[in-house]
Amino acid sequence: MAFRGRGSPQGWTRRGGRRGRGWSAPKTPFCTETFDTILDRLCEGEGMVAICRDPALPNARTVYRWMLARSDLRDAVQLAHEIQADRVGELAFDEAMATTPANARAIDVRLRHLRWYAAKLAATKYGSHRAEAPPKPEVERAVTLRTFKLETRADGWRRVRGSHYSPMTGQIVDEPPGPWQRPPANWTPEGEAAASGTGPGSAPG
Repeated sequence: MAFRGRGSPQGWTRRGGRRGRGWSAPKTPFCTETFDTILDRLCEGEGMVAICRDPALPNARTVYRWMLARSDLRDAVQLAHEIQADRVGELAFDEAMATTPANARAIDVRLRHLRWYAAKLAATKYGSHRAEAPPKPEVERAVTLRTFKLETRADGWRRVRGSHYSPMTGQIVDEPPGPWQRPPANWTPEGEAAASGTGPGSAPG
């Protein structure tokens, strides 16, 4: 609403800068009692726009401005909508129980609307697409490729030596070797040479 008379009304501000063509009404400060009244009427089943038509209450634009500025007010309105959705569900149940062959068609239309309205008020509880928990983040796994070789002494004792590629340095890193272990009971130097392909009569590489 804009005031278009001459002069500056008390509490009103010019709209549109220097070339503004009117005056804007002052913003209504937040009032806890007023907002509690709105919440009570929401819980009773009234819609926000219908409530704000009451001359004793601020208009819908003011209420939504309050909600935009404070998250706790938005949470309170959301809770009131969930309570309102429960009331709509109870109303739908009463409508369904009162169905007769004569009014079945009209009741069906009303039930469809009530289901739609309840889903809009509380989508998580009454919506056709229920909210799902977000997927758990994938755990990153690092794969390290290791190389092993068997080191054998002249007396047959052997141990395992390992190495791996380091992505940090880009080089092959030698790992501490394992402990020396006794050779098998039937171990001989000739047998070791034959097994490794280095003895007499072994196939050339």
